[in-house]
Amino acid sequence: MTLTSEILVQYTVRERPQDVMAAWQRQPPAWVGEGDYRGVDESFETLVYERRHTPRWARVFGLNWFGGWESVYRVSIRFDAAGAWATKVTISGRADERARAAIRDEAERTDATA
Repeated sequence: MTLTSEILVQYTVRERPQDVMAAWQRQPPAWVGEGDYRGVDESFETLVYERRHTPRWARVFGLNWFGGWESVYRVSIRFDAAGAWATKVTISGRADERARAAIRDEAERTDATA
């Protein structure tokens, strides 16, 4: 059995890229706040969120001092023009299971091509 934390999701929104990105900056989707993700970088057309997680048992036994037990989840969201009034949103990177499910649900609800 293979466990993966990789995600790659694309969907289309019927708004201009700068408007979609500005909306994410003003109020990120729920999975960002609920999953303790924080904004770590942004560029002209991309936002990057990151979550660092150390299992509780590693903290209890003081194993987090060695740094080997910390998981880092980093997700990039890119906003590309898809015509005059549409945006292709691409979400890629590593995310925890709860965030991956929330991202997929959001994509299915929001996709303007469906």
